[in-house]
Amino acid sequence: MRKYIWWIIGGGSLLLGMVLLTAAFFGGAKGIYLSDDGFEVAGDTIVIEETVKGGFTSVDIDCDIGEIELRASKDGSYGYRLEYTDDYFHSNQLEVINGTLTVTNRHTDKTWTVNRSIPWKYDPVYKLSVTYPAGTKFDNVDAVNALGTIRLNDFETDSLNVTANLGDVRASNVISYGTVMTLDLGHLDFDGELYGGTDIRASLGDVNINTDVAEEEYEFIFDVELGNITIGGKNIRADNGKVTGGSGRNSLRVNCDLGSIDIDFGKRNESYESSRK
Repeated sequence: MRKYIWWIIGGGSLLLGMVLLTAAFFGGAKGIYLSDDGFEVAGDTIVIEETVKGGFTSVDIDCDIGEIELRASKDGSYGYRLEYTDDYFHSNQLEVINGTLTVTNRHTDKTWTVNRSIPWKYDPVYKLSVTYPAGTKFDNVDAVNALGTIRLNDFETDSLNVTANLGDVRASNVISYGTVMTLDLGHLDFDGELYGGTDIRASLGDVNINTDVAEEEYEFIFDVELGNITIGGKNIRADNGKVTGGSGRNSLRVNCDLGSIDIDFGKRNESYESSRK
């Protein structure tokens, strides 16, 4: 008799699972997941798109997971567009505070999941796009992302601080007067101008820098544990993995544990030299 009871319980659990799967599929939900509270239906994708009148002077982003992009707007306005899965983030902040666009998210831990199109998989969404007039001068740009790519485009800033735990950082047409970048696992591609002090640390991944500032305007230290150092397309023989040089007013320090460093310098920037006298 006890054996039949267990069969009944098992059959009832299987039937309940089938009902939940059917409801999720035909109801248009993205799937169901098994959390600490039991079976739950995955939420919808929410889209928030706003124009910020008066703009913002700084950007402060701190995310657990997501695809982050800063780019010039087509119409010269300030704003943002956020697309995210509502049940996956238990904390989600997006607002302008004292001139700073502040963005944070904290994800909810999910365990076993079922997706409508891909069995046993549930892909949450978090895509943030911050827009502004091309060439905008910011006071500070801070971006932290534990998982996902960070893309930076078409701005100037007095201070640039970027941390990427698992994901690439790609910067194009960016001018910074003080830079700190830390990457645990991912590549860095930077194209722009680096002035003042620049400190870049990468644990596992390549660092590629194309700066329009001339080599003689830097004091530089390039240090690798395992990898190559290339300057201007030429592979440099490093002394114990370290290359030093220059006596310029700008410092450029790059440390890479496992990966290569590739640096391309520009021509002397006379306008910059005259503006700093």
